[in-house]
Amino acid sequence: MFHRCNILNMNIIDRIREEQGLSYSALARMSGLKTPTVWRHCRGKSFPDLGSCAAYARSLGISFEQLRPDLFAGTPTSPSTPRKPRSHQHDASKQS
Repeated sequence: MFHRCNILNMNIIDRIREEQGLSYSALARMSGLKTPTVWRHCRGKSFPDLGSCAAYARSLGISFEQLRPDLFAGTPTSPSTPRKPRSHQHDASKQS
């Protein structure tokens, strides 16, 4: 089963494509996809697989997370606090 980009995030691709002044054919060349495929993806007529989503992200200079936030939901945005290392010394006062 292939995961698909959702239609809301395809609007991001089309918006950025327009902001960068790219035609569908230019984005197709940059991403290695066919022009009709790019048009269908941008218009929500069909949905790209993860490989195509990665190609769009790379071609448009956006992060994969921007394109597929659903894959990153619930992941921490900052590194977790490291645990303090346990002391390997024995406390003589606790020994019987």
